[in-house]
Amino acid sequence: MPAPDSKLPKQEASSLVSATCERHESAGQHLSSRKKKYRIFVVDPEYILASTLGEILRGEGYEATSFTEPILAMQAVSFEPPDLIISSVVMPHISGTELGIRVQENCPNCKVLLWSADPDATNLLSAAEASGHCFEVIAKPVHPTYLLKKIREMIEGAPSPSLSSSLEEKL
Repeated sequence: MPAPDSKLPKQEASSLVSATCERHESAGQHLSSRKKKYRIFVVDPEYILASTLGEILRGEGYEATSFTEPILAMQAVSFEPPDLIISSVVMPHISGTELGIRVQENCPNCKVLLWSADPDATNLLSAAEASGHCFEVIAKPVHPTYLLKKIREMIEGAPSPSLSSSLEEKL
C-alpha cells in the first residue's frame, strides 16, 4: 500500500477504493449471511461472564443483551422476546430453571440453555422436565468455541454431531 502522502494516478486510486469496498462488502456478508438476526439474552449474576459472553455473541452477528438480574431479563422478554436465553442455573432471587419456565410461558418458541458449575444442577431440572419443559445444560466453565457451536445447533439448526450436551459428561 502506498505511503499516505504519495499520490496515486486516478485509475489506480479508483481500483484501490473498489477493491477495499468489495472486501468490506464480503466481510459484511459473513455477518449478514444469517437470514434472521437472532436475539439472545445472557443472564448470569457475574457481570464479567454476562458482559463478555454478550460481546462475543455480538461479534458473531447475534443481537445479544446481558443481564445480571434474572428479574430484569424476565421484564425484557415482554418487550423484546428472545430466540434463546443462556442462563446460569444458580442465581439470586430465582433460579435459571425458574427463569426458563417463566420465559417459555410467555415465549413458547424461546430455547433455554442453562449453565452451571454445580454438579448437582441436573437435580434442579427435574421440576422443569416434570412440567413439560426441556432445557439444555452445559457445565461452567465452558470454552467459547463449544458454546458458539451449541448456540448454532439450538437456534440455527446447524448440526454439531461431535458435541455432548449433558452436564454429567462434561464434569
